Amino acid sequence: MTYHGESPFEPDYVVPRRDLQPAFVHAPLVMYARSQRIKVKPGKGESLGAIYEPYFNRDFRHFCSHQHTPYKPKASGFDGGVLGKNILYLSHPVFTLYKGLGAVAYKDYVVNALNLLLGADKMVETNLPSTARSRSWISRSKSAMSCTCSMPTRSTVAARRTR
Repeated sequence: MTYHGESPFEPDYVVPRRDLQPAFVHAPLVMYARSQRIKVKPGKGESLGAIYEPYFNRDFRHFCSHQHTPYKPKASGFDGGVLGKNILYLSHPVFTLYKGLGAVAYKDYVVNALNLLLGADKMVETNLPSTARSRSWISRSKSAMSCTCSMPTRSTVAARRTR
């Protein structure tokens, strides 16, 4: 992956690859934060989607009557994320966005990405809501394990699969 700095556009849009798209989203997903501009190197990972830029940033010099400026029809050439052998990186601060806006589309996007990374290696699966908290104790070793099932507030998704 090569890094090209922070996007000058806020918001911008992402079109996740098909297996990461929320089921009800059929257009580029508006991301109300700047993305990190990344490009996946051939043979060094898989692209997780494409970034689409708006025509311009909305400010006092440029105005669009909508909440945000529409996206250009052609992808920017930057990737929405990368999946490597044991790592997943999404170019937007998805946890911060989900915490701040609570958009179900953001949550579904992240859950799909984490499921892609972990695959059959998931250690725990639950049907609890995303705001649930649970605690488990392992009595054999007399040590306690605590599990929080809510979306953390990290600026990006970076998860690592261990074997």
